[in-house]
Amino acid sequence: ERVGYHRYTYANAGRADIIVSLGGKSGSAKMVNGHVTAVGDQQLEGYYDRIDGRWGGPPKIRTFFVIELDKAFSNFETWSNGFEDQSGVVVYDDLEAGEQINMKVAVSFTSIENARLNLEAEATDRDFDEVAQESRDVWNDYLGRIDVQGGTPELRTKFYTDLWHALMGRHKLN
Repeated sequence: ERVGYHRYTYANAGRADIIVSLGGKSGSAKMVNGHVTAVGDQQLEGYYDRIDGRWGGPPKIRTFFVIELDKAFSNFETWSNGFEDQSGVVVYDDLEAGEQINMKVAVSFTSIENARLNLEAEATDRDFDEVAQESRDVWNDYLGRIDVQGGTPELRTKFYTDLWHALMGRHKLN
């Protein structure tokens, strides 16, 4: 619940970049004060401030993260947008056509160390396919509790999309 899984498949051989953008819009919020550093050649860590007071919560929330990649990168570069925001790019120089890179992104609202603990607690010995299927099962369970009939396909899609958005704020009961 605190780790996101990514999979990137590259059609062409050669150089490939993964950009970690820590400034600008993120939905209704804005990311500012971002910072990212490389820890070895397969892990990044950092933080950013999320500014969004529209839900009645705090106007600024710092989010810490740890990113783990399953393949060592050739280079890591950072840049600044001229304000307080820093972003970075992971560079792979030698990918083969069809090669995949898997990435796990753990977050915490308290510290980088807690993001790392979340990564260890939730992502050790789990792969992309396993987590993707588990996520489909969980969401199908939640969304399958209500069976909407009638209306147009577009209206049913809108209903289930709105239900999904409402459930995104659910709290764990156990």
